[in-house]
Amino acid sequence: MKNDYQISSGDIEPQWPLRVMYESGYLHPCAIEGSLYSPRDVAEEEAGISQFDPGVESPTFDRTRQHFREAIRAAVGHFFEKFDLPRRGGLDIGSGATGSMVHNFLDGTVEKHSWTEMDVNPQSVEANAKLHPGARVVTGSYHRLDSLNLHDSLDMVTGLSTLDATQFIPHAIAQIRNALRRGGYLFHLQDVRPGNGAGLRELQAMGEQSPFHCLAFHTDRPQPEFAAFASSDGSVFSTGELFRRQLDRAFVADGGYEVLLNDWVRSGKKIPGKISRTYYLNSDLQHVSAQPAQHEAYMIVTLARKK
Repeated sequence: MKNDYQISSGDIEPQWPLRVMYESGYLHPCAIEGSLYSPRDVAEEEAGISQFDPGVESPTFDRTRQHFREAIRAAVGHFFEKFDLPRRGGLDIGSGATGSMVHNFLDGTVEKHSWTEMDVNPQSVEANAKLHPGARVVTGSYHRLDSLNLHDSLDMVTGLSTLDATQFIPHAIAQIRNALRRGGYLFHLQDVRPGNGAGLRELQAMGEQSPFHCLAFHTDRPQPEFAAFASSDGSVFSTGELFRRQLDRAFVADGGYEVLLNDWVRSGKKIPGKISRTYYLNSDLQHVSAQPAQHEAYMIVTLARKK
């Protein structure tokens, strides 16, 4: 228990939030023919990410996160204590425009002013630096850590919903491994819906073929936002679960890490009343539940140690 929040974890994803969202009309069935756009290489991917408007993504995520900040912070603190993780001199990758990992979820757990925050988008770096005067915020890519003379130099690399942004996960975790000292850690927390490509890539790795059947959110955006995909045997997997499995495969293929945790984590506590409030992949679900009501957050936490 951490600050009244009970922390539990396991590799079985919770199915009921998807059911609640579908029954509440947030989701609709859809099908995808073929595959989505995929960048040719890391450079093309980085160029695209560098053009994202920092006033859209990070603040949008944070508007929902803010109601569950303590629950997520409690989970982060729990695992830092459980595994006695380093508290100084870390590198946060993909910090975004608001630096939420360092300034919200690691706050109170690490010496955050000793952390370096890094993002490939110069506009995000500028916004984060303005928001947190005195913080060490730099422009850089987790795909290019070798070029920064970081070989075997870091005890800790952290990331908040950042590895889902790349379609080249094996390359990213290899670069991170090279930058870590032997025994150093990669700590990644996925609390928002992964990018659309993450789910499709894992389905294809599972041998699934087009058309791909999915559940998408009702939005006004031109591109659909996928919540889940169905396999040919009728099993339904959230995009978060498919991303978690993709990480599993990448670590096995890399061979240079000991994976200590790659699980769904729940951080929850009892609250008065009859309405529970659940954070699930950046959705805020308010629903009637059996007593006692809960204030809870679900996330995917990955912890890997360099061999």
